[in-house]
Amino acid sequence: MDKIVGSIEKISSFWKVNAIANNGGDPTFNLCFDKESPDFLEELLPFCMAEEWKNASKSIKDITLSYAWIIYNHKTIYIESDLILPVCVDIIKGLYVLDSHEQIQGIVAQAMVDEAVHTQMSINAANTVLKFRELAEPEYTHFFLTEWRNHLLSSVSTDEDKRLVALGIACASETLVTAYLEKIATAISIQRLCKEVTAAHASDELIHSGVFTLVLKNAIQHLSERERRLLLNSMYEAIAIFANKELGVWSCILSQIKFPSYKSMLMASSAKPDITVYTAGVERLLKRTGLAVK
Repeated sequence: MDKIVGSIEKISSFWKVNAIANNGGDPTFNLCFDKESPDFLEELLPFCMAEEWKNASKSIKDITLSYAWIIYNHKTIYIESDLILPVCVDIIKGLYVLDSHEQIQGIVAQAMVDEAVHTQMSINAANTVLKFRELAEPEYTHFFLTEWRNHLLSSVSTDEDKRLVALGIACASETLVTAYLEKIATAISIQRLCKEVTAAHASDELIHSGVFTLVLKNAIQHLSERERRLLLNSMYEAIAIFANKELGVWSCILSQIKFPSYKSMLMASSAKPDITVYTAGVERLLKRTGLAVK
């Protein structure tokens, strides 16, 4: 018990000093927009190796990269609001059996403050690009991640099991989102605003990874073998959320901007992604918490 409380106090103290919320908040308010720099990394596009992309004009590529930044930020908002916050709320309400619950409430509440700031950053960052690039609002309506979470929740019947599935998805997401952010946060060639916003988010996620590792390690002590297996499986299923290429969203955008031969480009890019890096991330988390590797 003392070890748990000590870890909680360490996380809380680190948050008070280092969280973006406590260090000026959303950096988009203080950064200038550079119209000459691209808004996203070409190498992160799911179709960057397709011949249709390679042969496209610079102007249509630039527009596509701007929409990639917008998609990235909108997906970030969905991750925060649909995957992470519902679990935070259930922890605050005491719907998970946890030791030192009062102290855990404190660090989870701090994480919720961060998620609100991240949502603000993503909204401002996406809208800034829309404004300065004079782009039309994107026309897609949903992301795969919401559909997949709903599918996983519908696969179990009781409220208790649904909360375990949601916990597994959230814990895996807080680990996997760091890799999701890292390449953009450390990029040299892209728009400074895009880089700084992502770096700020990535900095906070290092704290959150510790919060959810602690919650997971604590929660599994109170679970049956069946419940542990359910939690474990949901964490592996969460890999699909981050590995998915969101080609449905891209189809909407590429149609909207009239990208030449976009259907064949997406078809050529539809192979299953390499999930090795995501699987390794989940397995590192499982090793830290003592939950058996699948």
